[in-house]
Amino acid sequence: MLPWASPLEIYDNPERQEIPVSNYVAVSALTAVTWDWVLSVEEECRIVRRCGLSIPVVVYYLARISAMVLCVLSVAIHSILPESDSCRAIISTMTAMSIVAAATKSFLFLRRVRAVYAKSIHVTLCFFVGWLAVVGTRAAIPFATSRLEPTEQCHRSGLPSWAPASLWVNLAYDTAVFVAISARLASYATYPQKHRIMSFIWGEGLPRTMRSFLRHGLLFYFSTVGLSLLATIVSSLPLSPTSKDIFWPSVLTTEIIMVCKLFRVSVPGTVKTTETEMAVLYTNITPSCNTVIELQT
Repeated sequence: MLPWASPLEIYDNPERQEIPVSNYVAVSALTAVTWDWVLSVEEECRIVRRCGLSIPVVVYYLARISAMVLCVLSVAIHSILPESDSCRAIISTMTAMSIVAAATKSFLFLRRVRAVYAKSIHVTLCFFVGWLAVVGTRAAIPFATSRLEPTEQCHRSGLPSWAPASLWVNLAYDTAVFVAISARLASYATYPQKHRIMSFIWGEGLPRTMRSFLRHGLLFYFSTVGLSLLATIVSSLPLSPTSKDIFWPSVLTTEIIMVCKLFRVSVPGTVKTTETEMAVLYTNITPSCNTVIELQT
């Protein structure tokens, strides 16, 4: 229960009844992103020592920080009663962090696609347009703030009817990345053409490193697509602003956790290789640090 609201106040305002549920979701998201970051500190230190503060590493940490700040503010706005002047500042910061999180997550995916397709100009251009669509639709959503009576709780309002389009665009981009990478890797499989679907799904017939690369992408997609689809559908329903936004911290948090994991395992030294494997597809991070996909010779 909210510390400043009586049971009668919550019961009398249906939208206020949704805030405790939204707070529980936000606390869960904050716990998940904090716990994952704590467990990843050792790997991240190795990456920084090897790669330095290159652009991909900086983007990686921007993704981490934006997700953390977003979760903290999501909890704070439901757990405390902000002053009148700070209400809009909090909502503005949350909106900015969601844009940064979407931009950094999509950028790391863009790098991953470029690595698989050996920096193909056409593929890069295609997915760069997708990246612009993800960031643009998220940044274009206007917002306003209001307070719920009688306790003056701050919350976001004024979302346009087309706001769920940003979630659909994000889901479409993630799906396109997953299909493009899986199809490209499956094309290197030694399986007969009629069994190529097994290579697409499970990586059968692929060298060990490529199979690991594909399966990590599979893990990301299917661990996030269900939650993303749920959040997208809920945001499209004729519900209150609080209900429409109830799942989006969890969606962003899950995506950031998984895409950061994909980034870490793609840095050399994380995945062991054999002498019969060589790097034929790569994306430069710095002269001393490359993200590699390895094929068996």
